[in-house]
Amino acid sequence: MAGIAGLSDGRMSGAEAETLVRRLLSHLPDGQEPRCASANGWAVGQGGFHPWPGTLSPAASPSGRFRVVLDGHLDNWKETLNGSFPKNKEGAQALAVATLLERNGPEVIGRLKGAFSITAVDTQSRAVYLASDRFGLRPLYYTQVGERLLWASKARALCADPAVSREPDPDGVASLLHFEYVLGDCTLFKAIRVLPPAVVMTFKEGQIHWQTYWRPRYRPQPTELREAADWFTGILSQSVNRVMGLKVPVGVLLSGGIDSRTIAAAIASEHHSFQTFSFGFPWSHDRVQARRVAGILKVPHTEVGSDPGYLPRWAPVGVRATDGLVSCVHYQICQLLDKLQDVRVVFDGLAGAMYKRNVLGIQTKEVESLQEDPEAAFELLLGRWNTGVPADRLGKLLAPLGKPKIEEAPRAALEESWQLSGNFSDLLLRRMEYVELRERIRRFSLYGSVHLTSRVEVALPYLDYDLVDFWCSTLPSIFAGRRLFQELYRLHWPRLGRVMYAKTELPILPTRIEQAARWRIDHLKWGVKRLTGGRIVWRNRKASTDYSRWFRGPLAGWLKGLLLDSQAASRHLVDRSEVERLWMEHQTGQADRTAALGALATLELWCRGN
Repeated sequence: MAGIAGLSDGRMSGAEAETLVRRLLSHLPDGQEPRCASANGWAVGQGGFHPWPGTLSPAASPSGRFRVVLDGHLDNWKETLNGSFPKNKEGAQALAVATLLERNGPEVIGRLKGAFSITAVDTQSRAVYLASDRFGLRPLYYTQVGERLLWASKARALCADPAVSREPDPDGVASLLHFEYVLGDCTLFKAIRVLPPAVVMTFKEGQIHWQTYWRPRYRPQPTELREAADWFTGILSQSVNRVMGLKVPVGVLLSGGIDSRTIAAAIASEHHSFQTFSFGFPWSHDRVQARRVAGILKVPHTEVGSDPGYLPRWAPVGVRATDGLVSCVHYQICQLLDKLQDVRVVFDGLAGAMYKRNVLGIQTKEVESLQEDPEAAFELLLGRWNTGVPADRLGKLLAPLGKPKIEEAPRAALEESWQLSGNFSDLLLRRMEYVELRERIRRFSLYGSVHLTSRVEVALPYLDYDLVDFWCSTLPSIFAGRRLFQELYRLHWPRLGRVMYAKTELPILPTRIEQAARWRIDHLKWGVKRLTGGRIVWRNRKASTDYSRWFRGPLAGWLKGLLLDSQAASRHLVDRSEVERLWMEHQTGQADRTAALGALATLELWCRGN
């Protein structure tokens, strides 16, 4: 993984600025020697592991006016550059951006496609431009101290400057504990923010100006299911071929779901060689069904078992990698890191749910009944997202922070995204899906892949720009009930369609008899649960991990030592008695507090590494 850093401060010499930037880069993963460019008042640099092919930087425009550092990769730089390709292949993409900026100015960034964060310095006007891709898939953190602006790919790296405060942000902490991840542009540092998606930030003469260059527009066109399936297949194949054209070893993270299976099938259809990986208990749906898919596709397959011992080992590493912005109970992917040594790029199926219209896990009729009541729809969304500490207990838990009405901070953060979604569509279902895409899917896509990028590059085909445009221009009915995917498998991969889909425990292409039998089983389970008042519930024993049981058993000692020792108590961030109460509720089986305890563990690990 490559990372970038830089600063702008008119009072510093080039040597002083470069020294500080190298200090920032030293907090990125060890790898190649940092590459820097500097002059009086500014410095930029790139460090870490060897980046995506063609993105070596810094790069200078032909006249030397712009200096550019690129983290990530561009998909359309050749088309945008219009045929005049740089001769320096290692830094071709960064050099292309510098050339485009010199020709067209910062407005050209809105025409770029890919997963990237860009830093550009205009040496003539002394303006600095920080830009993110449409979905913010390459995090770039920044802070302003007086007239100095610093930025880096890791929030913690900015603390290498003694002038940057390490004080925790109460709003960020509340969001992490309530939702299991941090919303908006907040981080756990009060002084540090993350660059929002699809923006160009300009810093000049100590002032920051913002420009949002892209917002999704919901403009559905009447489309037949067969036609939509053909479009989807074509765009997905195009996205896959773009990566396979790099001629590097490739892997696919395979689960028991549809999303990763479809990516693997698309790669196999193009006759590319690759290997697959899965993790979980030996009997888990993810491992069993992934093994069947790999067997049908006849590709090498690697399996890793779920061991509770991985969490004490990898949780501190994961918190450093993600800057603590997502709970450690979502670090399962770390179990595979030691097995990815032979691949350079890994495909991940994150964000595929948006094409199945089950992004929210909410019944369509339930949403349609709220069509005339946006406030009720927002409350429904808020309730679905609150998987961590309950709202009525958040205020007491965070009382030591001393901020009035701190329990309202997560709601305010979600309301901000909800207001933005009003520009997307008048249809409440689509508004809710857009908020899900902008916040939760983006966060899990971003921080789910951050762990991987410590070893390999990550490709997310379902967030391909053209595929998202397809989603915005297609009627929701095409995605309802997995119709689109069922049509894909019926047309192209009928044998794979007979492999069980873990979520429904039915094949993607089920027979009527299988559907009827499944309905009877589910109805029986629901009836027993209702008759017993919820005392008897069929626990899904086919899951890949079981944190709830682990926190009561093999990980109980580790977790208790993390949350209830004197070191944690001395921080005065959370109320100790409330933490003990959450702990006892989980240990006695009174309530499942797995998510809340995982978020608290993440906060404590972040504090210990800060």
